[in-house]
Amino acid sequence: MNGTELMADGGPDPVAAYPHARRVGNFLFISGLGPHKRGERELPATFADEVHGVFYNLKVILEAAGLGLENVVDVTGFLTDLETDFATYNAIYAEYLGQIRPARTTIQVSALPRGIHVEIKVLAVCPAD
Repeated sequence: MNGTELMADGGPDPVAAYPHARRVGNFLFISGLGPHKRGERELPATFADEVHGVFYNLKVILEAAGLGLENVVDVTGFLTDLETDFATYNAIYAEYLGQIRPARTTIQVSALPRGIHVEIKVLAVCPAD
């Protein structure tokens, strides 16, 4: 079962060959999201701005699928510097998902595409058809 590909109008420009998301059954698998908005190439000014950009992109993709943040059930966060950036990431994450409390993993990686410092991969649940 391949599912249905989703490319959201207003979603970020993919940096490789992948859709913004793929729906399989009642699950929406959202590809890794960085902070760049559609058409942007410059990094946001601060790490906090990058994190807000990531969640902006998540909301755009969820809305294109007819969903909202309340449908998020799992988040994997990738940071390039946990020691420096985790507290900021955690605080901003809580602004968006603190009341929803999806399952969560945060890991440090050595690098991310296009020089970004944060990326998230998300699983959301869609209402039954």
